[in-house]
Amino acid sequence: MINKNLINLNIDNDNLYYYYKIQKIPNSLINLTYLSLYNCYKIKEIPNSLINLTYLSLYDCYKIKEIPNSLINLQTLNINNCININNIPETLFNLQTLELINCININNIPETLFNLQTLELINCININNIPETLFNLQTLELRNCININNIPKTFINLKNLIIFKCNNIIKIPNTFISLQTLYLDFYNINNIPKTFINLEELIIDHCNNIKKIPNNLINLKKLKINYCCNLIKIPNTLINLKKLEINWCNIRKIPKTLINLKKLYIEDLKCYTTEIPNTLINLKIIKHISI
Repeated sequence: MINKNLINLNIDNDNLYYYYKIQKIPNSLINLTYLSLYNCYKIKEIPNSLINLTYLSLYDCYKIKEIPNSLINLQTLNINNCININNIPETLFNLQTLELINCININNIPETLFNLQTLELINCININNIPETLFNLQTLELRNCININNIPKTFINLKNLIIFKCNNIIKIPNTFISLQTLYLDFYNINNIPKTFINLEELIIDHCNNIKKIPNNLINLKKLKINYCCNLIKIPNTLINLKKLEINWCNIRKIPKTLINLKKLYIEDLKCYTTEIPNTLINLKIIKHISI
């Protein structure tokens, strides 16, 4: 018997006996604010009565088919490998974090999630659009979302953008002026917008169409470049750069103006002629070089 005054409920593999035994979440748990279900293959539904729920995480709950419309106070929703869920309710007005992983039957994100700050979509192959109405979004992570071909330019508050193997995305809007972290791992993007002047961390991986890094990224502190064969130069204006990592690129020269550099990492057989300024060598910042 579960105490009806329970606030937090976490059912997972830590207690196998209890976890195999439970088949239903009681309707009486109206005070519940936190619910996490891991591998609960016997549970078929989330009760409509859990109106005070603010956190809901579902992992490998194959028999659950929907998220109740009544969860209007929900702030965090994580769904992983729940293949029978095909819809996110439009009534989740207070939702701030939405994480969908391997949700192959969900095909859209509601336009009504106005307070959403973090959106993570991983292997959501049937989602082809991100609503323009997510004005408060600060973190957007897209991984293997093969049908998304556009990122709305309305996300002016975006601070963190991660795009991994979304090959239909060929352009990043230049309106993300608040962006601080940018991670790109795909082949089709052509350039990094010059408007990202607040960028502090830039990671570009397997972006063979990128030929240069903008000169005006003066706030950049970390730069990592992997397998970008057409990128041959690092701007000498990155005076606040503290960490530089170069792997398998054609970059031939490290600017001597990087006076604040604390760590330099080079591993690239193509870079055997890379010139490292004496000023940097004398600072003893080189952590690893493999040529």
